[in-house]
Amino acid sequence: MGPSDRSILYRWLAVLSGATLVSGIAWLSLSYWRQMRLIPSPGQSIVIGLMSFLSFPTAAIVGCWPAIFLLMCIPFIRGRSRLPTWSISIAAVMSAFSIVFFSLGGAYSMNHYGASFLIAAVAGNVTLLALLWTVCVTGRRVPAIGWNFTFHLLLVVWLMTFAFPDIVELP
Repeated sequence: MGPSDRSILYRWLAVLSGATLVSGIAWLSLSYWRQMRLIPSPGQSIVIGLMSFLSFPTAAIVGCWPAIFLLMCIPFIRGRSRLPTWSISIAAVMSAFSIVFFSLGGAYSMNHYGASFLIAAVAGNVTLLALLWTVCVTGRRVPAIGWNFTFHLLLVVWLMTFAFPDIVELP
């Protein structure tokens, strides 16, 4: 096994480990955090709520996040160290939507879930967004495979947990 083969194997192992981490967070969130209603979780996101409403099985709901992560890691698997522009564009659009989402749904969330839930949702969102954009800026300045992987992992975890929690009433 040559050095390039070993490098490809290590990248695949990293991606599969990341996908396992993402699915573990999703599964724990659906089974435990959703019942506690203490912090936002994948089970409380608008997208997952819609999938549940349409009678998607739990395995499909949990499995969509690792699938998204695997699709986003294609440049990483190919060995590209520079962050793809499309990933940064997705992060920018979703960041803007998340800010609008929180600003429009804050009053409803305060009345329906209480201040502790809203504070946890906003704190988690701000923290993960700050980490995401710090990794993005660093990854653009100093391209490295590690920054590429970390950016995509943070992006999926942020979208899965704190980006769009169930804080608004759907029409």
